[in-house]
Amino acid sequence: MDDRKTDYIKSPHEEGKPTVPESELEYIKHVEKRLYYEELMKRHDVKRGGETKPMNIEPFPFDRIRLSGNYTDADRAARKQWLQDQVLSEREPVFVPEATRVNFFRRMYRGAFGALFKVLDVPLKPLFGEKSRMIGYSVTQKVIVSVFISWIVLYQVKYNEKGWTSGESGIRTFSLHRPTVMPGDIATYNPIEKPKDDFYDLGFKSRKLFRND
Repeated sequence: MDDRKTDYIKSPHEEGKPTVPESELEYIKHVEKRLYYEELMKRHDVKRGGETKPMNIEPFPFDRIRLSGNYTDADRAARKQWLQDQVLSEREPVFVPEATRVNFFRRMYRGAFGALFKVLDVPLKPLFGEKSRMIGYSVTQKVIVSVFISWIVLYQVKYNEKGWTSGESGIRTFSLHRPTVMPGDIATYNPIEKPKDDFYDLGFKSRKLFRND
C-alpha cells in the first residue's frame, strides 16, 4: 500500500472526508482557463475583431446548391440580379476623403500640403491630367518630408554630438582613424592599441579646457 501523503480539499459539511486532491483541482482550473482562451481566440478569428460575424450576401454561391432540385426560378432571378449588381458603373468606385482613415502624422502634413496644392492646382490643371497631378502631389509631399527629416537628423549628428561636456544628451558618433589595408598589406598592418582607461572617453583626453598644465 502506498503511504505517500496527498493534500485533499475537505468540504465544510463533510469535515474529515477526502474529496478531490488539490493538485487535480489546480489542473482542472488550468485546463478550463486554456479552453476558455482558445474559445475566445476562435470567436475573434471568426468575427475578425468585430462585434458580429461576417456573412456572405451572395445568394447560392456554390454550384452544388444551384444544381439541386430545390433551385427555383425566383432563386435564379435573385442570383442574376446579384451578379448584375457587381458590375461597376463609370463613377465607381467612389472615393470619399472624409471616409478615409488617416493617421495623425499624415493628417498633420496633408493639411499644409493640401492648402499649397490647392493654389498650384489652378495653373497646373490645364497642363496635366487628374491622375498625373495626384501622383505628382503624392511624390512631392513625400520627398519634401523626407528631405526635411534628413536635414534634422544631419544637423543633430553634426552639431549635437555627444561629448564629456554634454553629459548624456546628444548623439554619439564614431570616427575610425585606420589606414586603408589591402590584401597584400596584411603583414605591415599594425593595429592601434588603446590604453585601458580609454573606455567611453567621449573626447575627455583631447579637451582644451581645464587641463591644469
